Amino acid sequence: MVLILIIALSYPTPSRAAPSEPVVIDSLGMWTLDRLGYSDQLFSPGDQEVEILPIFYRLPDSASQGPESWYVFHLHAQIEFDLASEDGSWAWIEAGDIDTACALLEFNVQKQGIEPLSDGTLPPMLIHHDSVGGIEGEVRSTSPSNVVEVTFSDYFFSAGITPGVNAMGLAVRQGTGAKVKSARVFADSGIEWTTVSPGKAEFSLDFPEKPINVGDTFDIAYTLTNVGEERLGNVTVAPDLLNSDIEIVGEKTQQFPELAGSEVKEGKFSFTALAPGDQTFYFWVNTGAGRPSYEVHLLVGGTQPYPLVRRMAMIAIAAVSVAGAFVVLRLITNLVGLHKK
Repeated sequence: MVLILIIALSYPTPSRAAPSEPVVIDSLGMWTLDRLGYSDQLFSPGDQEVEILPIFYRLPDSASQGPESWYVFHLHAQIEFDLASEDGSWAWIEAGDIDTACALLEFNVQKQGIEPLSDGTLPPMLIHHDSVGGIEGEVRSTSPSNVVEVTFSDYFFSAGITPGVNAMGLAVRQGTGAKVKSARVFADSGIEWTTVSPGKAEFSLDFPEKPINVGDTFDIAYTLTNVGEERLGNVTVAPDLLNSDIEIVGEKTQQFPELAGSEVKEGKFSFTALAPGDQTFYFWVNTGAGRPSYEVHLLVGGTQPYPLVRRMAMIAIAAVSVAGAFVVLRLITNLVGLHKK
């Protein structure tokens, strides 16, 4: 009884009371918060570091993340900062399921060095927003207002899809100096059950066949393929020449606003060899679904370039702030346990 009381105090009552039993997501399509029995989720964190509201739902016994069907989280939110928020302070809107964080939307307050708008007015603050998702990739925006409205979509991690009762924790977290006046997760947010597989980037390199000598300028071509069905937004390809005697010529990064499902893109980078020997450098492919890297060994000054390419371990771009995620996930675990009793 004590634990239940603590949780009741920690989770303010939303505009509409939660359904007595979690709604079952039993068919393909978009299951909004409204369809799950919830209205807009309202936050007024005050002096709290974090405020969390839970959303309960039930998945069928056969639920899994792939390979035939998939679950996608869609977030539509708004945050309003108090004008007393300090310059450089941060706040976050987070969403997490029982095992993993699904979304981290960052907001940074700027009050110094603001330029007048086109109409000559000077806004009291700028809010810089940054998020990384598996569908849209990295999204950055700046609002000349203390109120920001954002959307976000991403596939759940496999560990977050379990049959039976599940809980999604929606959270607002404030850093030092930030004062969130209010926040809202709109009822058109929710969970989509789809047969569209997530986007996934595959990358290959094509090297010159002739020997490369010191002073030579040469091209390395690449092929980038989205082998999934969902689009990948804001994909970036970039060589990393740190600690090598290879110099890039021309553009240092190449970006694609969107890579549709099954779409293929080709490009190339130009380089100059500055010294002989085995040169080691890297290529990065940045997508919201991950950041695979490729280690390249290239011989300069030999009879053949003998290129060797090794794919490095995937660096997942997890939408999670570690300290905040532990708080959110621990409390969600407690909530699911109580709900199943």
